[in-house]
Amino acid sequence: MVFFKRRLGIIILAAFLLMAMGIISNKVNLLEEQCLQITSPFQCVITFSINQGKNFWNNYIFLVNLRKENQALIEQIKELESERSNLIETRLENRRLRSLLGFKHQTPAPMVLARVIAEDTSAWFKTILIDKGSLDGAQRRMPVVVHEGIVGQVVETSKNTSRVLLITDPRSAIDVRVQKSRAKGILQGRGKKFCQLKYIALLSRIEPGDKIISSGLGGVFPQGLLVGEIVRVEKKKSGLFQYVEVAPGASFATLEEVFIVLTLPPFTQDKAPES
Repeated sequence: MVFFKRRLGIIILAAFLLMAMGIISNKVNLLEEQCLQITSPFQCVITFSINQGKNFWNNYIFLVNLRKENQALIEQIKELESERSNLIETRLENRRLRSLLGFKHQTPAPMVLARVIAEDTSAWFKTILIDKGSLDGAQRRMPVVVHEGIVGQVVETSKNTSRVLLITDPRSAIDVRVQKSRAKGILQGRGKKFCQLKYIALLSRIEPGDKIISSGLGGVFPQGLLVGEIVRVEKKKSGLFQYVEVAPGASFATLEEVFIVLTLPPFTQDKAPES
């Protein structure tokens, strides 16, 4: 009891100290809570802004990379399309050249292959320019042909080029024969896609579909070269001759390579070369 009384003062002092510390602690906690309430909205805004900035930057980097990948894919597609186009062009060219070489082997006359490099297909004149000239043996009046038929004849030459008058030109006239009936006439250009077969007698038996070949007369085209096919026959009531239209065998709209016949020997067979 005596001991408790002696220590009572110390106990009371300790109790006051603990109470003071509790009060201070509560005030500190209250202050922190108030500060947190005040600053938390700003912290939310800052955190949201930072997150949005990160997302924007990540999306921007992603879009930049995606744009680069798309551009690379576009370039790759263009290259593939170009390669595909080149392959198609090469295949078509090989097909044309095989046909031309097959025709060359069937034809006894010596020939040189030439490429069409320009054309003049105005309303009145029908000519083409080819990449072979006098250095290659080309001369005026030499025939120019493809395996489908006669193209025309050389009318001008230089060392490396020649100008060819097409059979559709009004200035062109070829001595020809109807292969089936053997009727003879003159094929003249009309400046259009068709030619006119002149001087076919009214009694001559001809009809659309008949083949027209060169007769060998005139000193330009060898005998038996295919020229074209009759597409229209009209027997007029007056006059001595029939009106006959002929579609050339050669396709001038797609003409790319031709043969120049370097000499003019007659063909051994009076028929058109097989196409």
